[in-house]
Amino acid sequence: LLQYIKPHFAVEQYYPRHTVFIDRFVESGHIICWGRKTLKNGEFLLLRADSLKEAQRIIREDPFEANQLASFEIIEYEVETYSRAFGSLVEA
Repeated sequence: LLQYIKPHFAVEQYYPRHTVFIDRFVESGHIICWGRKTLKNGEFLLLRADSLKEAQRIIREDPFEANQLASFEIIEYEVETYSRAFGSLVEA
């Protein structure tokens, strides 16, 4: 989870760089899905990583993190069940 901690105009200034970061990690398969919260006060990232350390490394590359525009909460989880549509993402 990502929560904006700076004013909207500051976040929007770095948004193009942030989306380049997002696109790069979607392409690599690390980001499964991403989107802004409905209230536009943050974002949700579903990230695939082999370890907490790898997830932290990826997040450090986000311009929002580098410029202290957002706080990040990484929630580790183990997948227990999922729909068939999600199968190829989970089993990879």
